[in-house]
Amino acid sequence: MTLLLQAPPRLLALLVGGLVLGGVAEGRQSALIERRVAAMGTSLVLEVVAEDRAKALAASELALCAIEDTEARLSTWRADSEVSRLNRTAPGVEFAPSQELCEDLERALHWRNQTGGAFSPTVLPLVRAWGLENGGARPEARPLERARAASSRGAIAFSLPAAIVRRDRAAGLATGGFGKGVALDRAAAALESQGVQRAFFNFGGQTLLFGAVAGTTIALADPDQRRRPVLSLSLRSGSCATSGNSEQELAVDGAALSHLLDPRSGAPAADFGSLTVCAASATDADCLSTALFVLGPEAALKFAHQRPGIDVVAILRGPSEVRVRATSGLRGRLTVLLAGLTIEWYQPSFSIPSTQVGS
Repeated sequence: MTLLLQAPPRLLALLVGGLVLGGVAEGRQSALIERRVAAMGTSLVLEVVAEDRAKALAASELALCAIEDTEARLSTWRADSEVSRLNRTAPGVEFAPSQELCEDLERALHWRNQTGGAFSPTVLPLVRAWGLENGGARPEARPLERARAASSRGAIAFSLPAAIVRRDRAAGLATGGFGKGVALDRAAAALESQGVQRAFFNFGGQTLLFGAVAGTTIALADPDQRRRPVLSLSLRSGSCATSGNSEQELAVDGAALSHLLDPRSGAPAADFGSLTVCAASATDADCLSTALFVLGPEAALKFAHQRPGIDVVAILRGPSEVRVRATSGLRGRLTVLLAGLTIEWYQPSFSIPSTQVGS
């Protein structure tokens, strides 16, 4: 799910539990801790298993520091962040990015290219034109066209790792479409560097799991009824991110406004329901959950089908009930929770109903 990075408090970590487990890692005891924090305008739950409680606590602290460092670098709400300083740089003046920002942007730009511009980190002018930072708005035609031009591929020149140059006075980076994924990947790398056996993150709905954790599942909800689960998804190592409008319900003059923008047209993407992406990297899952929602369910399923390691679940609104379509890499991992519902497994030129039906 893609969220705008909101004005956050500093990380406030609370240790809420600590357990000692047996039978893990060849009979050695292991400690499980759980931490809950506020970060990037949302909530994070982190579970860490290590050989003892002290090591689990120390490793979790490094993970939280990695998230705070990412927020300090990417937040558009903090005036002192690296991205905010870049967004204030005068047009034509070179900005020297940090190595970390280069790495973050290289992956975001990769998916901009791979999706034909359905995702882009340069959409800040459009975000502002549609008022997505402050409740929503409907821009007039001329300001919208101006914002679309300032969000275009040529509005910011990336000569990474050397320099970034804003070519348009209104141009700027919006990091809400990839910042959370970057933070998760950097936090997971910090944990792995400490020899953590396994860990699970739930960061405002985006998950990341590494290590063998049998039976870890998440529920995928009806896009119009968030408390109504439609599917259960069994997690494996990697990340899952969902895009849809149920988490950020905006309305202007009584009409719904999608917060998911199509950088190519400058308009909100068609709201068909929700789309979940599973990938090895949290950054990839975050970028693609936005991009593939923008492309629409048919193109999203085709895109994932052509790329090993990426899977998609689309929950589509129907006249009376939702439909579910998914890529075949998720066979055996999805369980239907609604009576009579079937999963349509994507094939290159057609979809076939699954024999799996809710009881």
